[in-house]
Amino acid sequence: MLAGIVDLGFNAIWVHGLLRGSVPSRLFPELAPQAADHICSMRELIARAAKHSIDVYVYLQPPRGLPVSDPFWTRHPDAGGRT
Repeated sequence: MLAGIVDLGFNAIWVHGLLRGSVPSRLFPELAPQAADHICSMRELIARAAKHSIDVYVYLQPPRGLPVSDPFWTRHPDAGGRT
């Protein structure tokens, strides 16, 4: 697929990611339990793309609020601020 991208005249790809799931947090590790896997996969993609002289740009979407019913709030009630 990467070779096909080059054949079409492109030299870069954009990859969408969710910041919450891609970046580990020591304070709230449950928000990104698979962050290490995501980082490893991204490094593999970048290495494969480099073999075709393709740059990889990652668009990370900022975290959004968690629903009130999310178990996170039960585990960390003081993280929600005041209402």
